[in-house]
Amino acid sequence: MAYTTTTLSAACGITDTTISLTSLTSVVIGNRIIVDQEEMQVAKGFISGANPVPVLRGQNGTSTAAHASGAAVAQGIGAADFLSPAGTGRVVDPLRIVNIENSAVVTATGATGTTATLLSPVTPQLVLVAGVSGAGIQVPTGAAMPGNWYLIKHSSTGVMNIYAVGGTINGTTGTTAAAITATGNKTGLLWCAAAGAWELSFNT
Repeated sequence: MAYTTTTLSAACGITDTTISLTSLTSVVIGNRIIVDQEEMQVAKGFISGANPVPVLRGQNGTSTAAHASGAAVAQGIGAADFLSPAGTGRVVDPLRIVNIENSAVVTATGATGTTATLLSPVTPQLVLVAGVSGAGIQVPTGAAMPGNWYLIKHSSTGVMNIYAVGGTINGTTGTTAAAITATGNKTGLLWCAAAGAWELSFNT
C-alpha cells in the first residue's frame, strides 16, 4: 500500500504514549507513523477505528518531540511505503536521505489556508498539483520542519495558491497565498529555512 495522510486531532506531548488522529484509515498495529520528523509505530493494544492510538515513540533514530494539533501525519506499513533504511547498516536520517523518491499528485482545495489541502510531512517530495484556479495547498509548519523541501509543479490552469498557516512564506504571513501560475512561474521550489519560515523560489 502507499502511505496515507491525515492530521493530529489533538496536541501530542513529548512524553505521551498515545496520539489522536483525524482519520484512522488503514491504521493497523505495526504501521509506522511520521509526525513532523518523528517516526512512531502503532503499538499493541490499538483497537481498529478507535482513538487514541497507542504508539512507540522516536523510532528509527528519530527524536521524540511535542506536536501541535493539526500537525501533518503520514502513516504506512514501513519500508515498503517510506523506504526507511532500517536494516541496511547505514547510520542515516531516514527522512532525509531515502525519501527523495517520494512523489504525490495533489488536488488543491479551498480558498483559504485552513481549507487548503495539507501536504504530507514526508520530504523531500515531488508534488504535482491540479485543481480549479484559486484553490490551494498548505505546507506543514511544525518546529521539526527546517531543512524539508518540496518541488512543486502546477499541472492545471489558472492560479494555484500555497499557504503556510502558522508560519511565513518569503517573510509574508502564511495565511496570505503565494501563487504558482499556469504560465511563467509554473514550477516552484519550496523549502523550510527555519521553524515556520518557508522560502519559495520560481523557475522564472
